Amino acid sequence: RDKSSLNEKLIGSGVNLPETMVIQDVNSLKLAVEKIGLPFFVKGIYYEAYLAYSLEEAIGYFYRLSSK
Repeated sequence: RDKSSLNEKLIGSGVNLPETMVIQDVNSLKLAVEKIGLPFFVKGIYYEAYLAYSLEEAIGYFYRLSSK
């Protein structure tokens, strides 16, 4: 159920893929939001995902997911 390598497997398949980044700290999250822009999905490893409309909201979701 871990989809961390899914993009690598689908490159070249013709499937449109969203830009994906693995985030492990708030500084990386800030850089990702700057690069990708808002709104921004913050996803857990397996099931949960949240759509953030601000950096502050994304940080809150990041901490929510990190605490599990």
